[in-house]
Amino acid sequence: MSHLDANDVVVAELDVVVSNQLASLATQLVMLQQPLRPNWRPYNTDRSGISARFKPQARRLEMTLPLDTRGENYGDCAEAHKKISSLTLRSTAVEDAGGCACAIGVVREQQLLLLPLDYTLQLRPDMSYLNAESAKQRKEGEESEEEDVAEEPLTAVEVTVKRLDDALGGGGAAAAAAAAGTSSAAAGGTAAAAAALGDAVTAELSQAMDPIIKALAQRHPVCSMANVRQWLQQQGGEEPLAKQAAQLSDALLDALVTASGHVLCIRRMYVAKAGTTAATEGLRKVIVGLLTDKATLRKADVFGAAEAAGLSPTESQYQKVMRELCRNNGNHWTIKTTADM
Repeated sequence: MSHLDANDVVVAELDVVVSNQLASLATQLVMLQQPLRPNWRPYNTDRSGISARFKPQARRLEMTLPLDTRGENYGDCAEAHKKISSLTLRSTAVEDAGGCACAIGVVREQQLLLLPLDYTLQLRPDMSYLNAESAKQRKEGEESEEEDVAEEPLTAVEVTVKRLDDALGGGGAAAAAAAAGTSSAAAGGTAAAAAALGDAVTAELSQAMDPIIKALAQRHPVCSMANVRQWLQQQGGEEPLAKQAAQLSDALLDALVTASGHVLCIRRMYVAKAGTTAATEGLRKVIVGLLTDKATLRKADVFGAAEAAGLSPTESQYQKVMRELCRNNGNHWTIKTTADM
């Protein structure tokens, strides 16, 4: 403390609470940056008519903001095709080899609550309307590309703009506590999960889930919460309790799935703990460990970690495991975000 200013005294000591997941696994926390807009001149989000479209797998967001066409800064003398009544913002993902290292922090009841961000998007104006022909060609090219990669269509979403303090509110700590409680309950096996989660989950339901989740992990090595619910609905004909489990909240269902011991939860995706091929099991464990710590992987990362573990995988083994667990993004790999059900 001797190096600090004598007048700069400590006024409070706070416990730090880090929540690795929100109360709902279907929720993601994303930072939206506007690099072309100064902080003293934000976009007007108070008007009605704001709409948004989002591709969760591609992490692409479009927002449409209405313009004040009667304002003094609106160019009424512009060419007809350049007159617009709304501005469209399109996002680009901020690549970070180590994953997003940012978090939102808020002080509540003598605790500093930290909520790590999942990723960051930068919003910039879409100027394609300036050249109708170029926009048409670009759209045709994007549609062709999207058909090749079977990318999901943009889906309209409801947009609510809030200040950070209002968005977190007094329930932020409760959400973190619920998420932390979920992880604790999941650690003790299915019977412990049933006891910890109360009347909503019976021991019979917990026991019935074990073979169902085992079969899911063998069939789909990487799957989302939505995939789990779909799988349970499909198994409902043979096991009625599966449909009951599919109706549980995200937090309860997550506890049951992870308590089965057949999967790990990595970045809100469920990854099978074991593969189906003994020859690649060692390499698979190395890759799963890397995915736990890093959002993106490169070939050098995998072979370096494999060598450190005393393994010498072949190129075909590397490709097999990576394609099983990840999707190829050109120069790097990221964990799959859905299963082909």
